[in-house]
Formats: sequence, structure tokens, C-alpha cells
Amino acid sequence: MHYFSKLSIIFLFLLFFQNVMGVTINNTLGVMATVGGGANCTFGAVSNMRFSNYYSFNSNADYATGTVAITCIPNLAYDIGIDKGQGAGATEDHRLLTKQGGNQLLNYGLFQDASHQHSYGTVIGQNTLHQIATGSAEVITIYGEIPSNQAVSAGTYLDRVTVFVTF
Repeated sequence: MHYFSKLSIIFLFLLFFQNVMGVTINNTLGVMATVGGGANCTFGAVSNMRFSNYYSFNSNADYATGTVAITCIPNLAYDIGIDKGQGAGATEDHRLLTKQGGNQLLNYGLFQDASHQHSYGTVIGQNTLHQIATGSAEVITIYGEIPSNQAVSAGTYLDRVTVFVTF
């Protein structure tokens, strides 16, 4: 009988562990990824705008171009804008180069097109350049103009503008 009770206990023990070993429990794991906006577009090479020698009493405007390379994911709609710059009293429609080492100002403009019909600014849909990305680097030309007949003294005139991409 003693042998029978030991065998019964072993049998019950195996039966119990068989059920425990065969049980599966589960739970859920939340997965989240955040894709940063900067990952959709990147700036590449920038070619600064450099006007040739400007002459105050020349009746012709002075022209120059600069470029910026932008790469965005394919088919992404984006806008390129340019702020007013650092010239004291400048606006997006009336940018100002400041004489290095002085305070004399030289008016200039930045444009989206070679005919200088569409100036750059910061208001999306009004004075920014709207593009659809190809997925490759796109070189955007920025057209500059210094209007004629501005009486300023000789020297180097500078400004720095911020180019931004909104998507």
C-alpha cells in the first residue's frame, strides 16, 4: 500500500507539472517610432551671393546669384523662404547691406526667378518658393539685385540672411 501511495503522489505530481509546463501566458508590447521633421529634408552645399563692384552713379542695376542645395524625401511638398537679413531697418521687401566698419546701408533684393518678379520672404503661399521634392539634391538659385543710383561711399557691404525650408 505504501508503494501505491508513493506512485499516486508521483502521478499527481507529474500531472500537475504537465499542466503548468503547457500553459502559455501573453501580454502586449507597445511599439512607437517618431520620425523627426529634419529627417525629411536636409541642406547641402551653399554658394554665397557675391555682387561685382557696384558704382553709385551707374544707371544699371547690379545682379548676382547664390545657390542652396536641398534634398527632401520624394514627393514631399515644401517651401523655401528667406528672412529679412540683419541690416538695421530691413524688411523682406527692402533688404539692406551694411557697410563693413560703418553704418551706411545699400538696398538690395532677393528673388525666386531670373526676371526678379517674385521676391523671397517668410510667408508661406505668398513669398516663398513652393517645390515638390524629387528625392535627389535640388539646387535652388537665388537671384539678387542691387538697384541703380544709390549714393553710398566705397567699401564692402555685407548682410546675412537665413534660408529656411518648411514642409
